[in-house]
Amino acid sequence: MKIGAPKETAPGEARVALTPDSAQALQKLGHECLVETGAGGAAGYDDAAYEAAGVKVVKTAAALWKSADVIVKVREPSDTEAKRLSRWTWCRVSAGRRRWMRSRPWPISRAIVR
Repeated sequence: MKIGAPKETAPGEARVALTPDSAQALQKLGHECLVETGAGGAAGYDDAAYEAAGVKVVKTAAALWKSADVIVKVREPSDTEAKRLSRWTWCRVSAGRRRWMRSRPWPISRAIVR
């Protein structure tokens, strides 16, 4: 399974949903990990750290969303990001879940959020 972490777009958000260490743990379980260029920059992880961990660094957000089977994010997806969800892409959000579910009432087949 391909797990992708895009760069967070919420103003002031410095966290990243996938660190080089967490990516290595997922890779040991047989998953492929991808990050958008610059996704970990605000959290102190440059693209070279991800590449050293065996993570594929993808140049654009659109390419990442298209390539990944699962998208992991810290904050809820923006409207632009939400439109990038395909029928078969799952999106896992770490924070803001209740607000996201109320403001974006999608069918459960479009987005799975815990």
